[in-house]
Amino acid sequence: MPNEKCSCPECHARLVQVANPKIREEVKFVPAKLRLIEHHQVVYKCLEYHLKISKAPMPRSLISHSKTGSPSIVAHIAAMKYVYKVPCYRQEAMWKLKRLPLTRQQMSKWLIDVFNNQLSPLYDLLLKELKRQRFLHVDETPYNFGFRKSQHLLLGCYKLKI
Repeated sequence: MPNEKCSCPECHARLVQVANPKIREEVKFVPAKLRLIEHHQVVYKCLEYHLKISKAPMPRSLISHSKTGSPSIVAHIAAMKYVYKVPCYRQEAMWKLKRLPLTRQQMSKWLIDVFNNQLSPLYDLLLKELKRQRFLHVDETPYNFGFRKSQHLLLGCYKLKI
């Protein structure tokens, strides 16, 4: 309580705290925000010999020559597509509402490039580990798609070499 309200309403004597304060918690939803992050690279030149040029280190981009293909954007696209099953054409509309004009072709190309180029060492490691195992357990839970209940798809891809 503020100091002016910390007195008894009847006798105006000072009130003393007798219990720990009650804490009320709530979860606040903060919608996603897009921020432009600038990476500056300084170039240096030797004034003595005029031959030596040095550049400050620059973080490597995930998608070459792309301002919008950042790791966080590509990770969000992949999560929306593979975890929440939101196809690229619907994501295209969602990104348009956020004023980031990403096309479904661009998003698909990024996912293919990242999975083929950046994640191939992880794929190779997982494949090597799977091949060492005697048994391979597969979840063949049907995934419904389309409007009819009879239309379903089993997600999974595996190949055993004996």
